[in-house]
This record gives sequence, C-alpha cells and structure tokens, in this order.
Amino acid sequence: MRTVLIYSLITASLLHSANKDESKFEFGINGGATSIINEGGNNFVNGQVGLTIQSKNDGEVEPRVDFNYIKIDGDEDKTVTSMTQISVNGVYNFKKDEKVSPYVVAGAGYEWVEGERAGYESNAFIQAGGGIDYKVNDNGVKLKVETKALQIVGSEYDEGNEFSVTAGISMPFGIGGVQKDFDENECPIKIEGPDQDRDGVLDSIDQCPNTPCDFEVDDKGCPIKAELDIHFKTDSAEISQYSMNMITNFAKFLMKNRGSLIKLTGHTDFRASEQYNMALSLRRANSVKDALVKLGVSINRLTTDGKGESMPIATNHTAEGMAKNRRTEVRLTYPASITNNVASK
Repeated sequence: MRTVLIYSLITASLLHSANKDESKFEFGINGGATSIINEGGNNFVNGQVGLTIQSKNDGEVEPRVDFNYIKIDGDEDKTVTSMTQISVNGVYNFKKDEKVSPYVVAGAGYEWVEGERAGYESNAFIQAGGGIDYKVNDNGVKLKVETKALQIVGSEYDEGNEFSVTAGISMPFGIGGVQKDFDENECPIKIEGPDQDRDGVLDSIDQCPNTPCDFEVDDKGCPIKAELDIHFKTDSAEISQYSMNMITNFAKFLMKNRGSLIKLTGHTDFRASEQYNMALSLRRANSVKDALVKLGVSINRLTTDGKGESMPIATNHTAEGMAKNRRTEVRLTYPASITNNVASK
C-alpha cells in the first residue's frame, strides 16, 4: 500500500508540474541491482527500479528527488521482502553542456522495509555516488549509468552499507522546458484594427503579410531583424533537428517575401581564443546559409558575417547563458526602400 501511495504521489506531481509555465525539470526512470549483504563481498542479487525528478537550473548543484523500490532475493533473506526508499540529493555535473558528462550525487533519505527484523529495520540513511550522462539528442534525452553507496543512520544495530548500480533514461518535462515553432496565433495583439500577423501594422498597408510574430518590422510591416532561436553545441556549427525546423519555417517565409536581402551573423560564447571564436561564428552563419539555400532561398539574397564572442546577449558565467550566446542572428533589408526605421535599428 505504501508503494502504491508513493507512486501515485509521483504521478500527481508530474501532472501538476507539467501545467506550470515555469516548470523546468528532468524526469528519469532506471533499473538495476542492489547489494545488501556485503560481508563476504558485493552480491548484486536484489532487483531495483526507480524514478528521479531533477530540477534544471543555472546553479552548479541541481536538486534531485529519488524514489526506489528494491525486491529482496529470497535466498539472501527469508524475512525481508522488499524496501522502498525516498531521498533528496544534490547533483553536480562536471561538463553540463557536453555530450558525455560525469557527475557526482549525494544526499539523505528514508528506507521502509517490508518484513523488517532486527538488523533490517526502517531507518534514515545517507548516500553518495557518481555516474555518467550521455545526451542522446538535442531535445534533452539522456542515457544514464549510476552507482551509489548507502549507509543506514540511527539504527541500534551495526548495519552495513548498501551498494546499487543502475542504468536508465531521463528527459525534460514541464512547459518551461519545451521549445516551440513560430505560431502567429500566440502573438500578442499590438494594435486595434485588422492585423492578421499581429506585427503592429494594419493589413491595408502591410507589404509583408504573415511575418513571424517575433520579428522586428518597419513601418511597412516588413521584417528588419529576427533572431532565429538556434543554439549550437559547444565548439560546433552543426544544426540540430529542432533548429532545422526553425530554419524551414523561416525559409518558407522568405520564399513568400522575395524582396528582402538577408544577412546572417554568427556568435559564440566566450570560451576559446578570440581568433578561434571569430572563425567558429562565421562557420555557424554559413551553416544556416547553406541550409536556407537547400530549402530554395536564392544564394544571391544571403550574406554572412561572424562576430565571435564580442556581442553576448546573456551572461557567459552559466551554462544556460553560454547556450544563448551560441546563436545566429538574421537581419533583413529592402533595396527598393530602406526606411528611417530600418536605419535606426
């Protein structure tokens, strides 16, 4: 009954968190084995399954809650049938932005024992361990391998350590961690009157209808600057699948509005030398240009530039800030009439 209650609470918390705009968590499932009786050496005969909920933030240590269920092997102990654990931990990733990232974890919790006996009673515990994250894709899905050592505290008996080895998968959940494509239906209403693309310019004078909602426009409704939400991996100019979706949307817009010229400017975070970052930022801009050309945009409309690390839009002291700085900006101009509004920007 206790196990059913705990997992019901987990499910409820997931559904509640997923409805909050500020939610930014990582949900994981895992399985493995636990060694409980270790006097004669480790004996990983007890099957284990678990769930984890980890908060993603800009800090160095991220909090994580673990829920584990351990089925005790009957040949190892005839009395104890299972154990259920809940713990609160801190996780430190050594290379948070990398594809492969080792990490350490430590925390404390409580263990309920079914069929408890002297020397195997429900008690509090402390634990510590480490593992490796492997990023499967740019959507935040990871494979994990982890090992931990657990020590019972507060028991009148001399209970030994427990050791566990698990493997599993984790993924982000909550609206705050979900990326979305352009959608004019989500644009705020800026003016009264007919304005289908909600860019702040009446449809009767809008020379560029259906402009994506987060583009800056001139007084004719034509975009002059846009920032494609393209986040490159560290030291890479490779375009992710999500970013390709963004570029595809942008190419469709450009094909419908053929009067513009497009300048692509790449940027980096502050790591590496200034000379290296200048070259890397240009490669990023050229990657976007090549993708647009493959989607049918004329190469004669496209120019590229690289600014290296010189124009950050966020702090370079957090992983999230550096990810924002690894970007490509887009500026559009119109040779026939560059308005004062364009020049001012």
